[in-house]
Amino acid sequence: MSSAYTEKWLKANEIPYDYLFTALNKIVFCNLWEIPHLIDDADFNILYGEQYGVNVYYPIMEKHTSIPQNAAKGFYTFDEVKQWIQE
Repeated sequence: MSSAYTEKWLKANEIPYDYLFTALNKIVFCNLWEIPHLIDDADFNILYGEQYGVNVYYPIMEKHTSIPQNAAKGFYTFDEVKQWIQE
């Protein structure tokens, strides 16, 4: 998916964002750039985001059923994420 398409989709769905980026280790990137929130579906980021001080939110999917309970929050709609970020 192109970043232009992603930006258009985020704006159409009224989902605010600061950055769109691709990185091998997104939670380290977020930590270094002092980005407190990450929406991502990668198991590694879901499991280890808290250790780097990053709040990770992930779309609830079948592939996440085996992930142990941790600080990351699963969501069904972006409205849930908006609420958590605004708290």
